[in-house]
Amino acid sequence: AARLAYSKGVGSVHEMFVVEWRGWDSFDLFREAVAPLALDVTAYLGTDEVERVLALGYDRIGGDWFLDGAFGSHTAWMKEPFTSSPPAGTPPTGISYRSDDEVYAFFSRALRAGLQVGVHAIGDAAIEQAISTWEKVANEVGIEQVVRLRHRIEHFECASDDHIARAAELGLCASVQPAFDAFWGGPDGMYSQRIGWDRAADMNRFRSMSEAGLTPAAGSDSTVTPLDPFVQMRALRSHHVVDQRVSGEQALTLMTIAGHHAARDVSGRGELRAQAPADLTWLDRDPVTTDPDELTKTEVLGTWIAGRRVWPEADAESA
Repeated sequence: AARLAYSKGVGSVHEMFVVEWRGWDSFDLFREAVAPLALDVTAYLGTDEVERVLALGYDRIGGDWFLDGAFGSHTAWMKEPFTSSPPAGTPPTGISYRSDDEVYAFFSRALRAGLQVGVHAIGDAAIEQAISTWEKVANEVGIEQVVRLRHRIEHFECASDDHIARAAELGLCASVQPAFDAFWGGPDGMYSQRIGWDRAADMNRFRSMSEAGLTPAAGSDSTVTPLDPFVQMRALRSHHVVDQRVSGEQALTLMTIAGHHAARDVSGRGELRAQAPADLTWLDRDPVTTDPDELTKTEVLGTWIAGRRVWPEADAESA
């Protein structure tokens, strides 16, 4: 996985480690595996065990702490029913994974411990649960206490204009996956098959988020879509809804600086300036001006992390 990242010019990744599925023993193995790597790995632990996460020395929790499921399985939690038929036993509006009280208790404990919180929310009902719960917490502790920790919502696919505006006011960060639209968007795509094009056309609105001050951080959700920033940048610039396409410069920003912003990284990664970490990628073309359809042909000629070359392997100074 690290070699794949380096080959695509990726020096930093965010790992959504779902403790509830994989267990704490697996996390110990994960930490041993990434410790010697040059790759910068920011881990979000998918658990509500605030004290244990604090004891491990982390200042973030959750990540893919699930409020709902996904579209493919009809388990995204929607306000209105799916237009296609869910499997037997699945409600017509998908599945809510957590009660309001459970989400509120988790958000409150984590915030009081000073932890940035991330949750998985795809459907509009799940997004509403996340935002309204943060509003409830903000009413109790003050909105500035919520804003300062830059809490995340992973996916944020079915966000309405109201959701986007309220999330921006709370200082939330939308962690999005542009290739979701490329693979499953459009009038004939899987999203349309699930909820109809009229509703699906309002999904994954990256430009609307950016213009509302809710800068989305673009990623892959690998292995759901490829760990390949050129696939993602092409998707950002070729959205099925023309009004939601972003410029080449915006696409590059959402794939670089925005991700570090989402992780509350103040080191300067992603910026070309004095004293910033020397994380550099040498490409055979300019990703800002290259035609979107040509982006996936980009060849990575070299990748450096903190000044040490990690790609190509024949010239690597660090693993």
